[in-house]
Amino acid sequence: MLIAIEEGENMQRRRKYTGELKEPGVAMLENSGKSGHEFEQDRGIGSGMIYRWRAQLRSESIWRFLTEAILGMRNLRSLVVNLGGA
Repeated sequence: MLIAIEEGENMQRRRKYTGELKEPGVAMLENSGKSGHEFEQDRGIGSGMIYRWRAQLRSESIWRFLTEAILGMRNLRSLVVNLGGA
């Protein structure tokens, strides 16, 4: 399921988009040549959502990269120690 409808305490209906929709949505925006506002209006997405998704995906990507780099450095350090180099 790509969209879930939630009802809050004050009975407002709210759409909740899954990650399966966010990444392709951001990619479609990048390739559309439209402004974020136009893109959101065409697809019935709330105002400002596509830019929030893009920022979220970028920060997750940076976090993943840094985590992998740190783990790689630890593995390299362990290898050097095991080889008797440090």
